[in-house]
Amino acid sequence: MSHRPNTSPRSAEQAPDDMGVQKLEQNQGEIQHEHNEMRAKINILGLRLQGPPWVQFFICVGGVFGFGVIHDFIQELVFRYDGFEFGWFMTICELLVFVVAAWAQLMLQNRQSEVTTISWSQYVGLTVVLAITQGFGSVALSYVNFPVTLAN
Repeated sequence: MSHRPNTSPRSAEQAPDDMGVQKLEQNQGEIQHEHNEMRAKINILGLRLQGPPWVQFFICVGGVFGFGVIHDFIQELVFRYDGFEFGWFMTICELLVFVVAAWAQLMLQNRQSEVTTISWSQYVGLTVVLAITQGFGSVALSYVNFPVTLAN
C-alpha cells in the first residue's frame, strides 16, 4: 500500500491556519519575553533596582514619598518669607523642571520614539491638570503650615 499525501481541500486549508497559529504563538512569546525584560529592568537615576518586584515596588513608593516630603518642606520654607506671593510662578517653574527632567531621561535612555506614540492632546491635558493642582496647592500654602501639606 503506497502512502499518498492527503490533497483534500480540508488539509490545504489547515496548513495556512497552522502556520498562522504558529506565527501568532511565536509573536506572543516574543512580546511576553520583551515585557518580562522591561519589567525586570527598573533604572532610577541611572541605578538599576535589584530584587523581587515587591521590593522594587516599595523602593519606588519610598522614593516618591521621601522626595515628596523634601519637596513640600522646601516649598514651605519658601512660602514662610513675608510678602512671598509667587505661587503660580513657582508652579510654572516646577513644571518646566518636570519637562526638562522627562526630556533628559528620554534622551539618556534613547527612548525618543515613545514621545510620538502618545497624542499631544494627552500631554497638554495632563500638563493643565498638573498646573492647576500644583498652582492651587501653592496658593493654599499661604494659609496652612507644613504638617497640613503632608496630610494632603
